[in-house]
Order: sequence, then C-alpha cells, then structure tokens
Amino acid sequence: MKNKLFTVAALSFCGCLAYAQVGINTPTPSAMMDVVTKGNTAATKALEINNSSNTEMVTVLNNGNVGISVPNPNAKLHIVSSSGNGFQLVDGSQGANKVLTSDANGVGTWQTASAAGITSITGTSPITASTASGATTIGIDRNNIAEGTSASGATDAFVLSGGITSSVVGGSDISLTVNNTAPLWNANQLQGTAISNTAPTANQVLTFNGTNWAPTTPAAATADWQITGNNNTTASSTALGTAPNNNFIGTTSNQNLAVVTNTKVHGILDTNGTLTGGGENLSSFTWGVSNSIDPTNNGTSIALGSTNAVKAPGIGTAAVAIGHTNSVTVGGYAIGRDNKLTSGTQSLAIGFANEASTFGLGSGAAFLFGVTNKVSGTTSSNTFAFGKENNVSTNNSMIIGYNGMTAKTNSTTYANSTHYFYGSEATANPTSITAKTQVAINVPAATALTGNSDLFIQNSIKYLPTAVTTTPQSQPCGAAEEGSIKYFLINSTTGSFFGCVRTAGSTYTWSQLNL
Repeated sequence: MKNKLFTVAALSFCGCLAYAQVGINTPTPSAMMDVVTKGNTAATKALEINNSSNTEMVTVLNNGNVGISVPNPNAKLHIVSSSGNGFQLVDGSQGANKVLTSDANGVGTWQTASAAGITSITGTSPITASTASGATTIGIDRNNIAEGTSASGATDAFVLSGGITSSVVGGSDISLTVNNTAPLWNANQLQGTAISNTAPTANQVLTFNGTNWAPTTPAAATADWQITGNNNTTASSTALGTAPNNNFIGTTSNQNLAVVTNTKVHGILDTNGTLTGGGENLSSFTWGVSNSIDPTNNGTSIALGSTNAVKAPGIGTAAVAIGHTNSVTVGGYAIGRDNKLTSGTQSLAIGFANEASTFGLGSGAAFLFGVTNKVSGTTSSNTFAFGKENNVSTNNSMIIGYNGMTAKTNSTTYANSTHYFYGSEATANPTSITAKTQVAINVPAATALTGNSDLFIQNSIKYLPTAVTTTPQSQPCGAAEEGSIKYFLINSTTGSFFGCVRTAGSTYTWSQLNL
C-alpha cells in the first residue's frame, strides 16, 4: 500500500476566515488539494476514484486523459455508459433535436440545426464538396461507398433510405445523376409516369399500358404477312384455279379479296378470278418498266410493257399503249413498238413505227396497220393505211399496199405491182380458179349479178389515150399484151381503139376495132 504524505503548508486565521492547502506527494501544494503522481508514463494514473463496490468510476492519467467508467481513457475525455446517457450539458440553451456546435474559440453550445445553417462544406476524396455553382454540392466516389467497405466491386454503390413516400428524387430540390455503369435501384417513375409494382419475368419488356409502365410479354412471332415485308416465306407455286401449296395473300373462304386505299375500295379480285379495279373518278393503269402516265391526264389511260408514254386529253377520251416505246399523247391506241400518236383523237396504230401526227385536234379516227405507215395533214380524218411506208394525207382516204401515197379526198389507193381478185379457194396459190368473183362498179347492192361476167359497170369504162406518131405498131404487142385494148391517138384529129391480137403462130399485131 502506498505511503501517503500530508503536509499542511500553511494555516492562517483572520477573523472568522481560515485558509488551508493539502498536498499529496508534494510539500508545496499550489491548490486546495495538489496531487502529484509518482508514475513516469502516460498510462500511470494520477487519480482514481472507486465506488463502494470497488468499481473504478473516475480515472485521471498522468497525460491528462480523463475517463468516466473507463480505466484506460484514450482521449482527453473518454466516457463509457451502458445506460445510453453518457453525456449531458445543461447550459440553458439545450432543447430537443438540437446539435452541439462551437464558436471560433471552441466554446460549445446547443443550436437548432436549421437556425444555425450550414455555411460551408469541405471534403477530399472519396467525399468532395464545392460551392462554385452557388449551391452546395457533395460528390461521393462510387468505389468508396459500398456496404461500409471501399471495395471497388461492391454491388450497392449508393443507398438512400429512410425517406417517406412523397420524397422526390430528380425533382426540383434533388438532382441525382447515374452513369451507364452505376445502377439506380427502386425507381418508381419514368418520365413522370408511375412504374407498376408487378415483378417482371424472363424475356418481358417494359411497356406503357395507358396508366403506368408495366412488364409485358412481347407478342410471339407470327407467320402472318407483315406490312414491312416477309423474308422467310415460300410463295405458292400451284397452277391457277387450284388450291395453294404454300404462302399466299387472299381469302380462304368464298369471299372476294378487296384492295382499299384512302378508305375506299379500288380493286376487287372475286372468287372466279376476275380482277376489277378503278374508282369513283377516271382511273388509269400501268404495268411494266419505265411506263409513264402524264400527271395532267384527264381521261382513262393504260400503259403495258416498257417505256410507253400516254396521256388522255379530256374526259371521255382514252390513251392506251401496249408494247415498247409507244407514245400516245392525244388519245388513241398504240399496240406494238415505236408507234406514235401525237395529233388528232381516236387513232389506232398496230405494228412498228406507225405515226399519226401533224393533223388538228378536231381530226381523228386514223387507223394504221403495218410498218412505218403515216397519216399526216392538218385536216386528215377517217384515214386508213395498211401495209408498209404508206402515207395518207386527205380525209376519208385509204391506202393498201406498199409505199403508196394519196392526196385525193375520199379515195382508196392500192399500192402494189399486182392485184388479184378471186373467190375463196380450197388450196393456196391455185393454178385454176373455180370460185367465181364478180366485181360491180356503181351498181346498186340489190342488183343481181347474173351471167359469167367478172366485171359489171353501171356507166362506162374510159381508156386514157396513148399518143403515137405514126401507127400503133410502134407500141409493144406480144404474148404479154395479147388481148389488150388501147385507145391510140393517131394524130391530133384521129383516134381509134386497137387490140393486140395473134395473127399466126407467135406473130402479134395491133388490129383496129370496128366500133
């Protein structure tokens, strides 16, 4: 047991006052009680106070650390309390929910947090703070906040808890930014619309159902035809009028297939295979490659093939081009190749490179059949050209043959070297004619053609005269001319009919006819 030395430094009495100082381990106490420890380390106790159970209650170490209910205090004031009431400061400023703050001199007092305010925040990594933007911002390094550890691979980067149901994240008071690798858990809104509490299952997607965002199972892949096209279908290859063997567009019941545009039916394929199309207005149809219908088209136009160009000039007219590189710009019909109808109306060209042009819009009804036939003239109408390289330029005229031309109105021209007229024969190129043909000129159709004559004439036959200088014998008369009749002008005052006759063997001569 330690020896204790008590020294009374001084006793003085003055009237009714008395002063005394007590020193422990010091002969010169400087206070009412002056205790000097004999230890030589910071852990040596300068003072120890025990309760009645010999439990150390107050400890003062040689280094000045004070402990309450702790035998080895490691701070200037170290308090341990098992009852939870370890510290109480009553200075008149105490109150519920106040915080202990200090002034510049370290004097502590109780303050209301909202009243005192936060005037500055500082920090270094992993927690940083800044007021540069005018508002205090706090940054937290993700790798340093994870379930109380600093592991960079932590699952929970940052957790906000303890809020109420009306808390706002990302609103006007709080801004929370998440990058592509840091997840944001427990979000309950997207673009201001609530997210359903329904737990998702595998392969579901988040969709908006009109009320909230909810997990939804996408529609299964369908074998139906898609409006964006199909890339895995095999088209039906069976014959027309038979059941399909693969994919198709249409109906499987006794119903027509209707094609609708602008909420109106513009095409119907009925159950018999008949295709009907068009609309309430004049409609056109094109099929092929590089065909064109003039946008100012006012009638009904059809272009089938390639590189055809059509235009119907007005209501009630039609323009049709079938084939290749036909052009119908005034109404009419071109079938073949390189036919051109650029003037008149109601013309028809069949073949190659036929042309109806340079005649007025009031003209029409030109018919060309063959190759490179042409109808021209400013008033040509009701004209016909059959064959090749014929040119008709007058009204109500017709050319049949090759390289013919007419400028005579109401005329028919036969342009060829030889013309045959005979009745129907059973064989081609007959050597003898058995079916008789009779030709009547200016004879009423009701008149019966009797007898064996081939030619019936109502009026007369006119022979154009052939001028000779001396006698008809100067003109050819041989086997080729045998039987011919000609009218010769012997001189300026005399003319007569002569016939080429055979006189003996192979001798032929012109013989004057006695008329």
